[in-house]
Amino acid sequence: MKLHRSANGGRSWEPCAAPTYPPKPEGVDDREPNSGRPIPWNTELVWALEPGHRSEPGTLWCGTLPGGLFRSRDRGASWQLIESLWNHPKRREWVGGGAELPGLHSVCVDPRDARRVAVAVSCGGAWLTRDGGASWEIRAQGMRAAYMPPERQYDPNVQDPHHMVQCPAA
Repeated sequence: MKLHRSANGGRSWEPCAAPTYPPKPEGVDDREPNSGRPIPWNTELVWALEPGHRSEPGTLWCGTLPGGLFRSRDRGASWQLIESLWNHPKRREWVGGGAELPGLHSVCVDPRDARRVAVAVSCGGAWLTRDGGASWEIRAQGMRAAYMPPERQYDPNVQDPHHMVQCPAA
């Protein structure tokens, strides 16, 4: 996978780093719950790329398949996996929605507070951090996944929000 960036409004482009996952720890059995397919610890697809808060110039957020969130603080020269979300125990319940793997497709940075970032995952619900990514809470209560068995239709962790946006007036 290759990413490029421009510093002059698109007149020219230069390559930059793509987000990469750390090596999968020995003995970790990470599988998609519905299919049993192993979850790869590599970037299958960059699905979201958003700038950070205006107080953090050069910061970028990147959502990927298989459901990882990355942050760059140097305009994409390097990336760090947000391990607090990737290692969250509920992540192992996320399932593919429209793709065979879970995908983190929406990143919304609160314009009032750089520490508040919301993300949406198909199919893993909506998540919010209030501390810049150190911890995460599920925020998909009240959504209904009609495709799930009745006992799980209102489970916030299996919802499939197709797109999430931040109100500019917020």
